[in-house]
Amino acid sequence: SYTITNPTSATILSAYGIVGYVNSGNLVVSNVDVFVDGVEIVKTDDNGKFEILNVVGKQTISFAKDGYQISSIEVERPTELKVVASYSVSVRIKCGVYAVEGVMVKSGDVVAYTNNLGETTLSGLYGENTITTLKDGYDFSKTAAVTSPQSIDVKSSYSIKGRVTVSGKGLEGVVVNL
Repeated sequence: SYTITNPTSATILSAYGIVGYVNSGNLVVSNVDVFVDGVEIVKTDDNGKFEILNVVGKQTISFAKDGYQISSIEVERPTELKVVASYSVSVRIKCGVYAVEGVMVKSGDVVAYTNNLGETTLSGLYGENTITTLKDGYDFSKTAAVTSPQSIDVKSSYSIKGRVTVSGKGLEGVVVNL
């Protein structure tokens, strides 16, 4: 039994549990570090699931995995969380040993252009994606299917079209080697 000698207000906080799943599109994301107010508590399992017991009061749940962007969530009662993870893909494009600037790199609605080093990053990707590349005059070695953060090297070749003339008259059967 307890005796309260000086009446004051008291708050009694009860513990609760949180269950959640981390997905990127229709794919699960395993081995994500899950934190409660900055302290790592658990990792997601092979199904992207995590469970946290004995949570008290309002808490911030945050997540971390290399290459993924995952927003923090505030909780204050038992809940089941559906956590969405996006990722980034780095792309480097070369033609022989030379970087190719100004290549459009695209996946769905996400578009970026290569810089003077032939590099760019597509961010905000979810689930399964196909990376395509486009620049007039160039042929690219591949489209790439991606489902997680990664770096992709794309090789390209280019074609030159034109007409060989002498004194304004076109020549037939001329082969130009570069």
